[in-house]
Amino acid sequence: MSSTEAGPDSAATTLGRAGSDEPAASPPGAEQNLSSAQLREVCDLAAHVIPVVNRRFRVGGNELGIGMRSALFELERGGPRRSGDLARIEGVAAPTMTRMLAAMAERGYVERRPDPDDGRACLVKITEVGSQALIEARKAYAARIEVVLRELDPDELVRVGEALQALVDVGLAG
Repeated sequence: MSSTEAGPDSAATTLGRAGSDEPAASPPGAEQNLSSAQLREVCDLAAHVIPVVNRRFRVGGNELGIGMRSALFELERGGPRRSGDLARIEGVAAPTMTRMLAAMAERGYVERRPDPDDGRACLVKITEVGSQALIEARKAYAARIEVVLRELDPDELVRVGEALQALVDVGLAG
């Protein structure tokens, strides 16, 4: 049974965390292979869990969807960008980004201004309204996550926090 079928308890057991702080036993000389197997198992588990998490915490009503949140986050973090550059960063087609930016401009979340380096192009910048909307969207998303995390025992919660911090530390989020 694969980790995606077995669920989180199975992965924790394989990774040596179920009921113990001791790592899983490995045969002598298998450290490199075990490490690769552990990484593969964690990746398989993440590939299963992350889409489920994203679906479970989907927004409703007038909240920002994941695409808009991500684009606004990138504009907040990286500053003004050309639409095409933002589309490449976000991994979407240019027409998709154009539609998303138009919707965000209608809401007052972004503004366009001429690119000082190229008069034919424009830069997209997050507005104060967009920054506030991003803050509110993060709060709403965090509140939905909190409902699930409350189901964990304190040790599990610490491990989740440490894993998330490790992802931040390697540059996944910032």
